[in-house]
Amino acid sequence: MKLVRQTENLVGQCLKMVINAAKTKCLLVTGKRIPCKLDNCSLELTLFTSDIDQVDSQKLLGVTIDKHLSFDVHVEELCMN
Repeated sequence: MKLVRQTENLVGQCLKMVINAAKTKCLLVTGKRIPCKLDNCSLELTLFTSDIDQVDSQKLLGVTIDKHLSFDVHVEELCMN
């Protein structure tokens, strides 16, 4: 518990901004060699008593990346528009 409080304090002090736990997502990135072992793996993360959602892909600065660090989802989204 002490490590959790220290981490929260460190995040708050270093970034000097408020972290919105509702907008925070978790993306577990795997390499090409170990995807079978971690495909069904789920992380249970909590930030300031709010659960963090785990996603398979996330848009970041206009680019959608997935858990394999490929741009397949991004290209599909571009082709649909």
